[in-house]
Amino acid sequence: MPLAFIDSLPKWDYLVFIGLFLALAIAFNLAVIVIIKLFKHIAGKTKTDLDDKILDALALPLRIFATVSAAYFSIQFSFPGMKLFGMDIIDEYVIIFYALIAVSLARLADVFLIWYGKEIVPKTESRLDDEVFPFVRNIIKVVIYVIFIVFMLERLGIAIAPLLAGLGIAGLAVGLALQDTLTNFFAGIHILTDKPFKEGDIISVDGTNPTVTGSIDSIGWRSTKIKTADNNFVIVPNAKLAQSVITNFYAPDQKVQQIAEIGVSYDMDVKKVEDVIISTLKGVQSKNEFFSKSEEPWVRLDRFGDYSLIFKYGYFITKYDKRFEVKKQVNTDIFYAFKENKIEIPFPVYSIIQKKIKNTKD
Repeated sequence: MPLAFIDSLPKWDYLVFIGLFLALAIAFNLAVIVIIKLFKHIAGKTKTDLDDKILDALALPLRIFATVSAAYFSIQFSFPGMKLFGMDIIDEYVIIFYALIAVSLARLADVFLIWYGKEIVPKTESRLDDEVFPFVRNIIKVVIYVIFIVFMLERLGIAIAPLLAGLGIAGLAVGLALQDTLTNFFAGIHILTDKPFKEGDIISVDGTNPTVTGSIDSIGWRSTKIKTADNNFVIVPNAKLAQSVITNFYAPDQKVQQIAEIGVSYDMDVKKVEDVIISTLKGVQSKNEFFSKSEEPWVRLDRFGDYSLIFKYGYFITKYDKRFEVKKQVNTDIFYAFKENKIEIPFPVYSIIQKKIKNTKD
C-alpha cells in the first residue's frame, strides 16, 4: 500500500520533495547543532551541571523535530492539500509535535529528579532513596504522557469525556483497594524527606503499645523494621510511624546524658559525699574513652528520703550504645569509693510497734 501511494505521486513532485526534504533536514539539524553548542558554551561557565544535562536531554527531541519539520514543509510545498492515511498533514504534524513535547518534558523531569536526588538531597544509607525515586520518576512521566495523549485524541476528534469518566471510576476503585498501601507508601516518602531518623539510628516510638525502642534496620515501601535490644524485629507501618511521637537517640548526635541517684546515711557529711562522687566521676572521665570530656559531671543533694539522703548525679556519654558500659564502670567505682571513704549506703529500716490490748472480760 505505501509503495502504491508513492508510485501514484508525480515523478517531478516526488523528486522535488526529496531534494527539498534533504536540504531542509540538513539545514534544520545544523541549526539545532549550532544552537545546542552555543548554549553548552554558555552553560559551561556555570557552577552546576544541571544545564548541561538539560541540553543533552533536549538534543534528540530537537533533532527529531527538525527532521519532522523538514518533512512537513517539503510535503506542503510539493503536494499541497495531500492527505496521508486519511488525515491532513497538519494534524499529523501537530500530533507528532505533541509527542515530542511529551518526550522532552519527561526527559527534563527525569534529569531534574536525578540531579536533585544526587546534588540537593543528602545521600542516606536508606534503600528507600533507590526505591522511591525511580517510582516517582515513572509516575511523573506517566502523567505527562497521559496528558499529551489526551491532547492527541482531541486533535484526532475522539471524544475523551467517556474515557476520562471510566478512568476516574477505575482509579477510584483502585485507590480504595490500595488505600492502606498508598497511605503507608506516602508516609514512607514523608519519612524520607523529613528525615526524623535513618537506618542505624536508635529510636523510641511512643505511639505503639508497648513503646518500641530499637535500632532502624530498614525503611521499606510499606513499613519500617526496628531491631530491639532482645534481638527481635518489630515491623511498624510507615503511617503509624508518621503519626507517632519519636525520640531519636542519635539526633542531633549520639551524645546522651546519664542521670542516676544514690542514697547515703543521714550521718554522712554532705560535702564529703559530693566530693567523693565528683572525684569518682572525673576519674572515670579520664580513663574511659566514651565518657564525654567536653561536659563536666555534676552532683547535688536532691531530696531527703525516708531513710537516706538522696544524691543525684549526671554525666555525658559520647555514644548512646555505650551507655551501659560507662554506667557499669561509674557504679562500680562509686561503690568502692564509698567503701574506701566509709560512706554508708543504708538499708531500709522499719520499726514495728506492737501494742498490747487489754482483755475487757477480765
